[in-house]
Amino acid sequence: MKEISDYIHRLKIGNIKKYKNMAVAPLLEADSKLEYIVFDEAVNSGLRVSETGSVPTLHFSNKTGKEILILQGEYVEGGKQNRMVAANVYMAKAFEGDVPVNCVEEHRWSTGYDSLNIGLNIEDPFRPGFRNPPRQRRRQDDRFYSSMRMATKGVCSASSRGQGEVWGQVNKLIGDHKVSSRTGNINDVFNHKQDELSDYVSNFQYTPGAVGIVVAIEQDGKKIYGTDIFDQSTTMEKNFSKLLESYILEAVSSGSSIRQTKKEISAFLGYINNIKFNERKPVSLGRDFLLNGDKIEGSALVYESTPVYVSFSTRTEGPVDIFPGISNHIRTGLHRRFC
Repeated sequence: MKEISDYIHRLKIGNIKKYKNMAVAPLLEADSKLEYIVFDEAVNSGLRVSETGSVPTLHFSNKTGKEILILQGEYVEGGKQNRMVAANVYMAKAFEGDVPVNCVEEHRWSTGYDSLNIGLNIEDPFRPGFRNPPRQRRRQDDRFYSSMRMATKGVCSASSRGQGEVWGQVNKLIGDHKVSSRTGNINDVFNHKQDELSDYVSNFQYTPGAVGIVVAIEQDGKKIYGTDIFDQSTTMEKNFSKLLESYILEAVSSGSSIRQTKKEISAFLGYINNIKFNERKPVSLGRDFLLNGDKIEGSALVYESTPVYVSFSTRTEGPVDIFPGISNHIRTGLHRRFC
């Protein structure tokens, strides 16, 4: 799509920061004129989320009086199972409807766990030094909260391939990090790795004026890349910490010291020239795309000809099958039951 590729070609690559096996480069460009709030702001300003009776959807009611940007991969905790949003959403001011989600806690019901919620601090969650409040278990409470966390690129990409792929990627993360999780909850990985996450986070800061980042990770002798690009620097700043942590979760498992050049980053961004833009029905406003190419995969959201959010990464090695050895008709039944 011309609007997206033209926007990416206009981006300027800032100074690269490196720590251990991870490098982060800011992407610089002028801000758009769109006015909206992000998901983490909206949950404290009148956005209501409730169960629909179907695991793959949640009902959103926007009473904020503002348009809302919600990213594919953002976590919603609470209710019967923790979920992540499965599409990019530019939500209208009075939106009332269902939003597609994926479960990121496979065994919550089967282990008899009560609803798990997060009590968000009503202070500004974007002020320096703000940390997520401690998790609290509350009985008979189906409210939902933003977790201020973001899925890894592997988990995000899996959402376009189905619920089984999402669980497969979550279980892979749990296994890679040798974490014990009774419910198959991706948050257990974040919590287990908190010290290492904090160590990495302390070595990367948001660059003023950046509308996006490119992250490179040296992992098992090869580099993997990912990028998140917004239409405004304020949106990038608000999402910087949770996006960074999602990349760090991939980095802390393995890898040696990284060497990184702007030329390599430019070559990665250039992959946008050789991908297919597969448009999917938008949840609310704008146009929502899946990006597919030989080397990269991702998603993008465009509103009024403005690329509001573009995210893509180098392809994972392949799908992770959580139902190995099971025939197709039984596999289909499992997906209908749980997905």
